[in-house]
Amino acid sequence: MPTVSIPIDVCRSGSRLTPAAKAVLLALLSYGNAPTPSVARVAEDAGVSRRNIYRALALLRKEG
Repeated sequence: MPTVSIPIDVCRSGSRLTPAAKAVLLALLSYGNAPTPSVARVAEDAGVSRRNIYRALALLRKEG
């Protein structure tokens, strides 16, 4: 898995992101410029359910 940079605000305890949203964000960042992976692939890589992928994406969009 490649090394990725994330904003420190994502890691802080005051972040509004759930642990699942953070895992999804890290998984998505790890793909870099590769083609967009399937929901099933992101779920597997992030260690969350497919349903949690959709929840996490909604939260990530909301939080910007």
